[in-house]
Amino acid sequence: MSNQKRTHRAVAIVSFVLLASGTVQSTATGQQYEESLLSVPRSQDDMHQLREAQREIDEKSYGAAISRLHSLLRDARKGLFEVAPGRYLGMRTAVIRTLRELPKKGASSTNA
Repeated sequence: MSNQKRTHRAVAIVSFVLLASGTVQSTATGQQYEESLLSVPRSQDDMHQLREAQREIDEKSYGAAISRLHSLLRDARKGLFEVAPGRYLGMRTAVIRTLRELPKKGASSTNA
């Protein structure tokens, strides 16, 4: 199977899963996201908070980053986070991945 066919098949499978799970909502329900007829919700605030936590990790402010990530786990809405151009993870998965990938020094931080 060619790469293009695999890509189209993967997109179709992901689209079906999102539609079946109720994650994607249409404008007919009264909710509109980014002026698209059919779109996955993305909370700009949650995405900003995750980026801030990643910045804090880069600056070795582990306590603040861990606190921010825990609050995202508790309060984040459903949606997606772009981890690379054209590559998305669910917000909760992106937060868990960020926590999992903390350096050992950060993971054992007493400031958290």
